Amino acid sequence: SIVAGGGAGGQIILNASSLTVAPSNKIQDGQGTVFNLQGGAGKCEKEDNAVGGAGGGGFLGIAYKGSALEDPASFDVSGLKVKIEGGYLSECAGIDLGAEGKKAEGQLGEAARVGPCFPGTMGAFCTPCPVGTWSDGHGSCKLCKTKTLKNSEYYEMGVSTSNCPWRCLPDFPDASINPLCLTAREYMMR
Repeated sequence: SIVAGGGAGGQIILNASSLTVAPSNKIQDGQGTVFNLQGGAGKCEKEDNAVGGAGGGGFLGIAYKGSALEDPASFDVSGLKVKIEGGYLSECAGIDLGAEGKKAEGQLGEAARVGPCFPGTMGAFCTPCPVGTWSDGHGSCKLCKTKTLKNSEYYEMGVSTSNCPWRCLPDFPDASINPLCLTAREYMMR
């Protein structure tokens, strides 16, 4: 007997110059943005002890173009949820699948960037580099080369140059008038 398997998760290629995604905490409320590319479920036929394999997960590719390459703020996918899991087996009660059962589950799909990231970002979805790091858009984020002073800190995400912006710590005179980030007392005494 032949048992139909689950279908593959499909493919989505998104070409966009701007995109704003609902925050991920809204997904539980059914309001978030979800791309569902899960593989279909496999089936089992108890009478004939037959198994149809589950479908593999799909592919999501995002290509950034136009203003997204120039303005990272125009492309915020931090709240995006992507489902690329392979399908599973269903309706297999009473059938001993043994070691072969795992082979019938669908393989994991993939989500990736298509094309280059813009400077200050990295990864599959061109996520902004964390504070204290930078990127030229090729590869991972690197540590900033600007030396911070004793009473200073980096403060900006998504930096595109190794000279990351810094500022004096709160409660210290501003770096524009206090480039050594002296304490208020030290600043007044100089």
